[in-house]
Amino acid sequence: MTSAEGRYLAYLRTFGIEQPGPRVVEHASLAIGRFRAYSLNSATSGPYRAFAADDGLVASGRRANDAWHAFLGAGSAHEAAGRIAWLESTDPGGPHHPASGVMLVPSGVALPFPADPALRERVTTPNCSEAADGTRTLAAWYVRAGGDALERWRINAPFRGPAAFVVQSYDRQAVATDADPRARTMLASPRADERLWAIGVLTARTNSAAAATAQPEVITLLRDTDAGVREAVATALGRIGDPLAVGPLADACERSRDPGERRHFVQVLAAFGDASLDVLDRLSGTEPSTDVRLEIVHVLGRIDTPAARSLLSGMARDPDESVRKLAATYLAIAR
Repeated sequence: MTSAEGRYLAYLRTFGIEQPGPRVVEHASLAIGRFRAYSLNSATSGPYRAFAADDGLVASGRRANDAWHAFLGAGSAHEAAGRIAWLESTDPGGPHHPASGVMLVPSGVALPFPADPALRERVTTPNCSEAADGTRTLAAWYVRAGGDALERWRINAPFRGPAAFVVQSYDRQAVATDADPRARTMLASPRADERLWAIGVLTARTNSAAAATAQPEVITLLRDTDAGVREAVATALGRIGDPLAVGPLADACERSRDPGERRHFVQVLAAFGDASLDVLDRLSGTEPSTDVRLEIVHVLGRIDTPAARSLLSGMARDPDESVRKLAATYLAIAR
């Protein structure tokens, strides 16, 4: 019997590749049951991928002898569904190649932030079915880890003849008319990742009416139990730029026990210019962390108005020498 590798090389010849150049490489990480994954990178013909099985070849469905029908009938089809994308990859190593650092997340796994909740609802576990005429179908959803699109993979494999391999891509950031109402609703979600998604939408659309009208609800999330949500809320409020957020940001800064979080709140206050000076003055007198007080000096230096420079003069008398020196440096530049 011809070896799996030999059948793959024969398959390549159907594309006109008689002398493939680099040898066929088995990706052991993709070994599933009776199926072994192979790749070949031809300098003249580009990358080719296939699963080679005992009873045939499982490739991209472009040739009549591609054994997708047998593959979809195998018990390992569901397990393989999380790796099928490798077959059509343009990455020379394939998404699962250890050197590429890219993985595909199969359906059934929580989508990474900021996945639109409406798209998450479409996701189901990989599904294999068979029609009356014997056509087998595999449908599954994927999203590149940390990527920007959710994809639906569908393979229709008739009993005889080549399979049809279809990929549909869905942008995870929905159009504004859809995203704005959902974002407003998701601000109250019990899930931190959904609250983060909602804040991300409003941050990206700071000039929209939805962002402006949702600001009171966003401000309440400065008390959120999740530190990532609180940080995202502060960033969103800075980009929206409504001075009504200045007081709540200062209050959140004073409530926080984390110097890194307080420093972020102070950085955001720079976006409000002179409107933030009263609270910066208050914070400079109560902030126990030298690093955070240094950040207040940086913020006053960025605002760089007469009123901000007046506060810098006060911070030039700070108990900590590093704060005094930094404030004096900004004052010298201002002259």
